[in-house]
This record gives sequence, structure tokens and C-alpha cells, in this order.
Amino acid sequence: MDAKPDNPRTRVPPPLFVLVFVLIGLGLQWVHPLYFVPGHLRLILSILLIGGGLAVTISCAVKFKRAKTGIKPWEATTRIIATGLYRFSRNPIYCGFILVGLGIAFAVNNLWIALLQIPLIFALDKFIIQKEEIYLEEKFGEEYRAYKKKVRRWV
Repeated sequence: MDAKPDNPRTRVPPPLFVLVFVLIGLGLQWVHPLYFVPGHLRLILSILLIGGGLAVTISCAVKFKRAKTGIKPWEATTRIIATGLYRFSRNPIYCGFILVGLGIAFAVNNLWIALLQIPLIFALDKFIIQKEEIYLEEKFGEEYRAYKKKVRRWV
């Protein structure tokens, strides 16, 4: 009998979802351009969003490293992180990804990429987050259920 792997059993690295949706947005822009923000405001917003998204993602990655638990979807989770940004969101890394996607949309003035962040949220939820939450609930039981009651999935 095969033992269940000690991971969420997701097959695609989550950053790849972001890349795919950005590439789709670039393709749509090539076919039917949609611009949405002029001039200097675009530069400022892109820097703030990309910088903020990267800061969120990096700070969470540091939390995982310090807790000595897996951050990659094919690695085992050894503990639930409920401090730092994880006090406000069960998925701050994915929130960071969305911020980076929006920042890229502003940087290249592409409304398609901005709009595609909405289906990206649903794709991450369906193909990554739901599997992660099932895994965490199976592994940590009541501890994870209590955390879910206290902290929202997104923000």
C-alpha cells in the first residue's frame, strides 16, 4: 500500500501561475491593446506594487526558513506559521504574487494583466490553496481548523 506523500500534492509551482497569466495578458495586449494609466503615476504605482509584493513574499519566505518548514508545494510542512503577516492572511505569499502581477500591469501599462489578476486568484484558490488547506487540516487537525477560524484566507 502506498503511503500518502507528506505535502499538498500540488504539481505546478504557484509562481508559474502568475507568469502564465502575465503572458496571457501580454498576448491579449498584442491582439487588442488596452492601456489604463498615463505617465509618472504608472511608474510610481508599479514600483510600489512590485516592491510591496516582493517584500511580502520575501518576508514570508524568511518566516518559513526560520521555522524550518517547507515553502515549496512538494515539501512537507512541519508547523503552522501564525505570526507576522500570517496573523492577517492565511495566504500572504499569494497576496504578494497578486501585488506583483498588478505592478507588472502598471509597469507595462496593460489593463489585460490587471484584469487577469481576478481569474488568477480563482486559479490559485482552486489548484493550489484548496489542496494546501486539505493537507494542513489532515496533518494538523484542530490546530489548523482553529487558525482558519481566526484568520481570513486572503486579507
